[in-house]
Amino acid sequence: MIIKKALSNQKPNELFLNLHRLKKDFGKIEMIIQLVNPEIIVSERQLLQAYINTKDAFNNRTNRAVDYSNEFLLWLACDDNFDTAIKKAGIKKITQFFYIIVESKNSEKEEKELLAKSIDILGLVQLSDVDLKPNPVYEKQVLEDMAVHKLERMKN
Repeated sequence: MIIKKALSNQKPNELFLNLHRLKKDFGKIEMIIQLVNPEIIVSERQLLQAYINTKDAFNNRTNRAVDYSNEFLLWLACDDNFDTAIKKAGIKKITQFFYIIVESKNSEKEEKELLAKSIDILGLVQLSDVDLKPNPVYEKQVLEDMAVHKLERMKN
């Protein structure tokens, strides 16, 4: 998993079109490439749980999104409606966001190659590492919210 704090020198529409193009170029259904609001990320454990829930949703055919990246965003937001999930977890401005790549089958070398291509295609600048030091109470609440959301989804 790669998590970077970044900003883009592209206009919002151009950034999202290029993100779509990047996902399409790599063509792996299980790959997650996502831009998220840094304010909602509590811990790496939260990201891992969202990834596990995404895989489970596709395996159990309970997914609400057509691809892993968008399903992942739904899980981060604990929401099944993409429009409201974007408002909760999507980036608010292109001047600061987290760029996340998750692909369990890729080697670290392949992930780094993807990151290098992403920097070019998405116009990412000022990339920096993210040190997620979770507040245990807040992390517990976020993980509980995600678990409740999973149970609610299983009922429907």
